[in-house]
Amino acid sequence: MATRTLFITQGCDFNTNLHLLNADDTPINVASYIFSGAIRQNPYSNFPAANLNINVFDAGNGNSNVTLDAANTANMSLGSYIYSVVANTGNVKVLLLSGDLIVGPSALVTQPLPANVVNQVLDDYFEALSGQNSFYLSYTPANTSNIQIVYNGANVANQITTYHITGQILIFANSAAQGDIIQAKENVPVVVL
Repeated sequence: MATRTLFITQGCDFNTNLHLLNADDTPINVASYIFSGAIRQNPYSNFPAANLNINVFDAGNGNSNVTLDAANTANMSLGSYIYSVVANTGNVKVLLLSGDLIVGPSALVTQPLPANVVNQVLDDYFEALSGQNSFYLSYTPANTSNIQIVYNGANVANQITTYHITGQILIFANSAAQGDIIQAKENVPVVVL
């Protein structure tokens, strides 16, 4: 039995190879073996967080790989898990590989806000010049905000559009008169202490 820490990225395919050898370093023929594997958040979890797939690609030389597809990794929460890979040889179930499994974040998966973080709405006001019908929202350094544009008290762009922006975006507000107020409401995460 081997112990190894595995690292998985949310929303990405995972793949690692297994090469089974006898004590004298000769390959084990795994043609008749039945493999299975599971991931749990902790030893006391009632159900697996995911099941690992074990695919034999060279049975005579003891070669197989352990995989988990992107759809499954995207559904796993960030953090530490445990895993085990076993082989059923017909009359004996053998633990082949086990250890900790760490799930890391990626930009492919939206993370839930932590319990101490709430969305707070901040307002930016712009006074439009006569005949002006557009303006830039600019963020330096670039961050990401959810923006709702309000023009003279009314929502712009079909009344419900939220702009998800990074960096700079050009907004058309159809301003016609000097002094018109263009308001950008930003949904910004704020840590509550």
